[in-house]
Amino acid sequence: MKGRLLAKVGNIEIFESDVNGVFDALAPEIKPNYEGAEGQRKLLDEVIFQELYYLDAVDKGYDKEPEFVARINEVKRGMLRDENIRRTVSAAVVTDDEIRKFYNEHGDMLAQPEVRASHILVETLEAAQGALKRIKDGEAFADVAKDVSLCPSRDVGGDLGFFRRGMMVPEFEEAVFAMNNDDVSEPVQTQFGYHIIFKSGEKGTKKPPFDEAKASIEQILQLQKQNELFIRKVEEFQKKYEVKRF
Repeated sequence: MKGRLLAKVGNIEIFESDVNGVFDALAPEIKPNYEGAEGQRKLLDEVIFQELYYLDAVDKGYDKEPEFVARINEVKRGMLRDENIRRTVSAAVVTDDEIRKFYNEHGDMLAQPEVRASHILVETLEAAQGALKRIKDGEAFADVAKDVSLCPSRDVGGDLGFFRRGMMVPEFEEAVFAMNNDDVSEPVQTQFGYHIIFKSGEKGTKKPPFDEAKASIEQILQLQKQNELFIRKVEEFQKKYEVKRF
């Protein structure tokens, strides 16, 4: 619900929900500065200021300038791509029977050491080297993953959670199990492309009870199914659309 109408700027109406949305998006350490009636008034002022700048930009015709239109189209292109990926991988559903089957058939694997890693997946070595340079230059691994990774895990900064041997492709596993915690790898090539890997942890060897393992197994199977769907669609698209590499 929009709630009470708080202000109008030109023909733009500002409701309680608009101000609440701005408050919800604030960093936790900043929120105390905007609590209470006075804080809400300050947030309303901020929303009004933003709308004033928007209306003035439209009056000046900024929205029709070729450079601005090109930027908007690029943002739209990225949003459409991400929406297509989201809808594709949303079809990956893991059943309780699949989780139980995995637990029963791979119990020995579950007793092996686990590592936690994040990765960035790109098509080319050049793109992988570019992502690695950004990380070495100080950008957060998760931010670079969200920006350039082709894997659905990009939505969580590339995080793959904890996994054991046998759950990833051999080249990926060989690299990550040889890494120290908090290491970032050089580009690793697999059948899916080039990976930059960040190893963030590892833990023990005891096989967990099924109830404790269920959530982790579901995540593993979910990611596997999502990746399978993603690659299958890519293969379909490559037949539908001509791809030339130069």
